[in-house]
Amino acid sequence: MPLIAEHAPQAEADRKPVDTVIEALERSGVCKSLVPRPFGGYVIDNGSFIDIGIAVGEACTSTGWV
Repeated sequence: MPLIAEHAPQAEADRKPVDTVIEALERSGVCKSLVPRPFGGYVIDNGSFIDIGIAVGEACTSTGWV
């Protein structure tokens, strides 16, 4: 989460997540967490998805909200 924390001040100032951070989250697969497997997703459980959101939110509240 260092990348997210590093860009947190910019995200707060811009009032939106930094594109670099969103791209990194996409590459990590987090955006496919709840997508059905037939469509290329991972279908993780809700608890794990919430844990990811909490971890992101601890690094940057704005990005975690999105």
